[in-house]
Amino acid sequence: MINFTFCIGQNCPSRFFSVILQFQSTFTHLSRIMRTFCIAVITILSALAAHAQKTMADLWINLPDSLTPYLNSDKRTDMVNFYKMGVDAEVPSLLDEKSELRTLQERYLRARLSESSSLQMVMWPTADSDTVIVMVNTYVGGTLERGGAAESVVNFYNPQWQKFDPADVSTPVTASDLLCKPDTMDQQEYDRLLRLAHPAMVAVDIDEEDYSLIYRLYVPMLTNQERDQIQPIFVQRKLKWNGKKYN
Repeated sequence: MINFTFCIGQNCPSRFFSVILQFQSTFTHLSRIMRTFCIAVITILSALAAHAQKTMADLWINLPDSLTPYLNSDKRTDMVNFYKMGVDAEVPSLLDEKSELRTLQERYLRARLSESSSLQMVMWPTADSDTVIVMVNTYVGGTLERGGAAESVVNFYNPQWQKFDPADVSTPVTASDLLCKPDTMDQQEYDRLLRLAHPAMVAVDIDEEDYSLIYRLYVPMLTNQERDQIQPIFVQRKLKWNGKKYN
């Protein structure tokens, strides 16, 4: 409390300066409180803005352009608007190729970025009120039905587009996890087919029904006969979300 007692006499100057010092100290203290309050408000508003992006359409429009080099925000916005209008959600990409938004749900999206690449996204709430955004980029060489191959890159983000460590939100799956010896096959034949399974490419698809991750194996540069022979040792792996991670 600042003492404003009126004074008369030669002690007034010293008392006056004392009051000024008290006022300056109080003002400095209030400034620190206001600064702390403003920082807290800005932090809260930033968090609310991040969590305000609740739908996949919002995420798609506002994601960093670096994650979709073929498409900037304006083109992604056009795709969403076309899709909601019920017309073909197709736009020319920045590389002058056709890009199309093929599926848009509340929490899921599938888009063709070019003739050889596609993107899928799904978002999951977690048990600790966070959100995990799964992004799968798949690259295809040739026609899959005619011996082509596909390979995917899977990344996990929070709503601020910071990456999660994949091990924290998903069980790792490698090419060896997608190979299995049938009971009716002898070991020698299995070993021969294993030698054919190199190089192996892992592709991932997000199931549109339950948003699980489906892992498949592709081996390029095989003849039609080799491809038919090796199919029996290929297995799919399906990971489901348990509220915290895929396993």
